[in-house]
Amino acid sequence: MKYFLLIALLSSSAYAGDNCKNISNSLQEYNCSFIEKDKSTAILNKKYQQFIDNIKQNYQASQSLSDKLIFKLEASQQTWQAYMTATCKVYAFSIDEDNRNYASTINHCITDLTNKRIMELNELMNNV
Repeated sequence: MKYFLLIALLSSSAYAGDNCKNISNSLQEYNCSFIEKDKSTAILNKKYQQFIDNIKQNYQASQSLSDKLIFKLEASQQTWQAYMTATCKVYAFSIDEDNRNYASTINHCITDLTNKRIMELNELMNNV
């Protein structure tokens, strides 16, 4: 039974991903906004963990420096998350929160800011 559910889930994800390339209606756009947000969030989380792993590897000789840099990175990420949440609420302010367009707008904003944060983390990793 679990195997069947996994196959069904993977199939629906692949189907949804394919459908997001050629959006033809508002329901599809709404659903795809969640898919794209989840994709970019997963990439960001992976990049963030990669950054922490790089810090640990590059600062093996000094645990205190490693800890300080990771602490600063964590603080930066928490501040960015608060910024992202507040900014996306501003973008969607004029839309009724009960409307699907509100969720879609929030999701697109999160996706956009998350993709920018991924580039930012890449740049930081290359300079630390």
